[in-house]
Amino acid sequence: MQATAKHDRVLKYNAYAKAGVKQYWIVDPYHEFIETFIGKDGSFERSGQYFKADVITDNPFDQFRLDLKELFEEMG
Repeated sequence: MQATAKHDRVLKYNAYAKAGVKQYWIVDPYHEFIETFIGKDGSFERSGQYFKADVITDNPFDQFRLDLKELFEEMG
């Protein structure tokens, strides 16, 4: 898990920022947690932290809704 976390939080993060990715999510199924980031000026700003009881609705896609309880139950 540690190698994957480093890969997602350092290597992918830097590559995505350099490529101009507009939105970046890190999903942690072990801790049932999602962090979201918005691309800004060649870097990212954290835009949200969500846990299993949350529903994500703030997204650039119209009518987007993600129930994390359902998501993590399916992943479990």
